[in-house]
Amino acid sequence: MRKSLCLQLVRAAGLLTLLACTASAGVLTFEDIPCCGDPGSVPASLIPNGYSGFNWTNFGVEEPLLGAGPTGGPAGIISSPRVAYNGWGLTASLSTADGSAFNFESVYITSVYRDAMNVDITAYRLGVQVDHRLVIPDATSATLYEFDWNGIDQLSFAATGGTVHPGYINPYGQAVFVMDNFTFQSGTPEPAGAILLCSGFAALIAVCRRAAKH
Repeated sequence: MRKSLCLQLVRAAGLLTLLACTASAGVLTFEDIPCCGDPGSVPASLIPNGYSGFNWTNFGVEEPLLGAGPTGGPAGIISSPRVAYNGWGLTASLSTADGSAFNFESVYITSVYRDAMNVDITAYRLGVQVDHRLVIPDATSATLYEFDWNGIDQLSFAATGGTVHPGYINPYGQAVFVMDNFTFQSGTPEPAGAILLCSGFAALIAVCRRAAKH
């Protein structure tokens, strides 16, 4: 009787642990945001809050191939034809709409106008900075940056510096980058929560093993 009950408890606990630890992976290609000639859209649109579970600040979406003048924008296309960009060259950010944690895995970034432009990427959790990295994207090809930052709820991207790439046109003097294939995982438990779940499950198995011997 005890053995049967323990087996049932172990199965139930295992299922609950699996459900609690399940992460949802995603790759944002920005292709499903109305823009760039779609009915009722404009040539470039701000990314709406709630898109893929995030709130977005100063991030837009555009089709670089529709732009005027030579720039690095078209080189930043990974999933054709749309990319995200920091509107007006401002610091852009994204955060989970419900305050939950996510894992930031990787993203392709390209400088639109400038060589040697810095993009300062900072991660936060509950308003506290937890990670930071400075990258210098190329202006002629997309660069894949891998981060593997876990348990964060906000990212900010600040572009500064650099000089205009020869032959490019930067009409407004802005430090702009495009990004594509933003890869992340959502629904990941906090590290402390994951440890508690695993510890509790292990303890339950040990109890059931001792009960089975009697």
